[in-house]
Amino acid sequence: MIKFTTLLISCVVFVSSTLCADSVSRAEAALQYYREGEVATNLDQRENAFNEALAIYGELAEEFPSGRVNFNLGNCYFQLGEYGWASLYYHRALKSLPRDEKVKQNLALAQGKLGLEGSSISSAFESILFFHYRLSSEERWGWFSLFAVMASLGFALFVWSKRRLYYLSATGFSLAAFAMLASLAASQFFGSIYGIMVHPAPLYRDAGTRYALVRQLPLPTGVRVKVLDVTQEGTWLQVTGDGVVGFVEADHVRLI
Repeated sequence: MIKFTTLLISCVVFVSSTLCADSVSRAEAALQYYREGEVATNLDQRENAFNEALAIYGELAEEFPSGRVNFNLGNCYFQLGEYGWASLYYHRALKSLPRDEKVKQNLALAQGKLGLEGSSISSAFESILFFHYRLSSEERWGWFSLFAVMASLGFALFVWSKRRLYYLSATGFSLAAFAMLASLAASQFFGSIYGIMVHPAPLYRDAGTRYALVRQLPLPTGVRVKVLDVTQEGTWLQVTGDGVVGFVEADHVRLI
């Protein structure tokens, strides 16, 4: 039994290390293509290089999604002039890297190319609940685990020594752990769903092109919309964005 367990662990470690080495190799290849695109002397070479990098980063995003890979995808789309798609991937990157200034700067550049305004200043409410808005879900899980362990340790020490300091410390860590857990639950069950317009699209009063337009101009590329409902078997979305509410065809929107 021990030999079998050891063999199984060895196989898992070997497969994991092989996959890790392969992903690193592909990431390096994508970076090399990206750099070739930056120094290309003609348009065809430039587009080919960035498209090669885009294809590799796209595969990595499906297999090993991360904020950094999404950021690199956004950069590739930006270099190819696809600013709506670039905005989408910068927004996705910010979900994992909410405090990364480089991602924010590149998103602002992409929005500027599309003639859109930058993000609004954070409200006082967001400043108070900074851990909810400025920490990724992965970071909040990490802090929750740490606070929970510290609280358990504190209560164990209090039971053993009866010292009030341990009790107060454990109570503080418990409250912090509860705050993180509540934040995670709010994001999971009550969080809004947002998307990015990757193509301009008309906004209708109901789900169908036969209905009247809510506005004459289509929702522009790169605008962030809040998804309110999904209808017609997922082919139409009710959204609010750019100050109006209406329905758009789902093909024009990608969820963040």
